[in-house]
Amino acid sequence: PTQTPSSGRLRLQLRLRLRLRLRLRLRLRLRLRRLLVVRSANRRGLRRPPHHPRHRHGSTRRRCSSANSSSERLVRPRPGGVRLDRVSGSADASLLSALQPNLPFACDSTWQVDLPVLSTIAGSAMADGRIAIDPGTCVTRPGNVATPTPALLLTAEHIGTETRVRLVPADQRRRTLMDATINEDGTLRFALTGDGAAVLPFAGIPAGASVQGSF
Repeated sequence: PTQTPSSGRLRLQLRLRLRLRLRLRLRLRLRLRRLLVVRSANRRGLRRPPHHPRHRHGSTRRRCSSANSSSERLVRPRPGGVRLDRVSGSADASLLSALQPNLPFACDSTWQVDLPVLSTIAGSAMADGRIAIDPGTCVTRPGNVATPTPALLLTAEHIGTETRVRLVPADQRRRTLMDATINEDGTLRFALTGDGAAVLPFAGIPAGASVQGSF
C-alpha cells in the first residue's frame, strides 16, 4: 500500500512521543532511587554532620543564626566552662537567660553584641567588649508583669584580675543603672543604683543592695 505524507508524519510524531515518555520514566526512576538511598542513610544515622573549620588548641569557629539572631564566634572548650573569642553579631535576650538561667525575669529585645573575649571558666572568667540593647520589654516571673525598657548599653572592661561591667541608657551614658564585677574565680557581684531600680523594677533588687552570684 502507498504511504501518504500525512501518515508518515503521524508515525514520526508517535515515535518522538514514545521516546520522550521513556526518558521521563527513566528520570523519575533515578530520582526515586536517590530519594530512597538518602532516606535509608538518614534512618541509619549516616548523615554527615556539618563541617566546622578547626583551629589550633581544639577551637572551632561557628556561625550561629536563627530567625532572630546571627553571630559568629571562636569557641574554645575548657574544663569547667567555655571561652568565646570574637563574639559579634545580632542576638536576642535569650543570651542573658543562657548566662544567668535563674533570673526572676525574662526579656524580649534585640542585642548587638561585640565581645572580643567572653570566658566562663573558673580561674579565668572574664568579659571584654560591649552590648547595645534595643528598646524592648521585660516580664517578671512569676507574675508576668511587663515593663518597657529603653535602649541600653552594657560595657565590660577587664582590668587586672576582674571585669568591671556597667549598664547605662544609650542616650545618657553618664547615668549608671547597674554596676557589676566579675572576678576570675567566677564570682559575680552586682548592684542597682537608684536610677537602675526605677528603670529596671523587674529585677527585684533595692537600690544600693549588692547581690552575689556566679558567672
